Amino acid sequence: MENNILKIALFTARLIRILFIVGLVVVFGMMIIYTIDSSVFEFENFRMVKESFTNRSPGQLEEKGVPVSEVPSMYIYLWSVKYICYYIVLFFIVTIAIKIIKSIKSLSTFKSENVQSFRKIGLLFILLMLISSFSILAINGEVSIKLDFDFNYLIWALISFVMAEVFSEGNKLMEENKLTI
Repeated sequence: MENNILKIALFTARLIRILFIVGLVVVFGMMIIYTIDSSVFEFENFRMVKESFTNRSPGQLEEKGVPVSEVPSMYIYLWSVKYICYYIVLFFIVTIAIKIIKSIKSLSTFKSENVQSFRKIGLLFILLMLISSFSILAINGEVSIKLDFDFNYLIWALISFVMAEVFSEGNKLMEENKLTI
């Protein structure tokens, strides 16, 4: 099928997947660099924000906050693991979306694998909501744990589950159509 919109969607999804890989490598690299020499991050403007990271992009700088030197190493590692998991889940979501786009492009739109793919995407969005919902920070003996759900991920999960049901109905109609003479 020659559909320019599907070609653009496929190209964009592949580009986004590459960007997630780059983000994963950057966060992992920062964690390794911090392990080797934490003084690398002790320049004037780099501060860790005490509030939740859920509404900010990873590593975003802000005027308020505490210098990295005052943040315990365990917190830096937890922050790194959180965003490594975040990027891995996003990578899987985009990879599954690419698989769906390819099947639509090859005119296999309503096959049962697409139904399962949309359900997986829905579950991954719920996992993404859970990953991004918590933040923990320990400074000078004070531990701050915050749970802040981002319901945008829940909305995307619900949309994915609805799409799974739409594709499931399409699959049933396709199977019935095959049996019709």
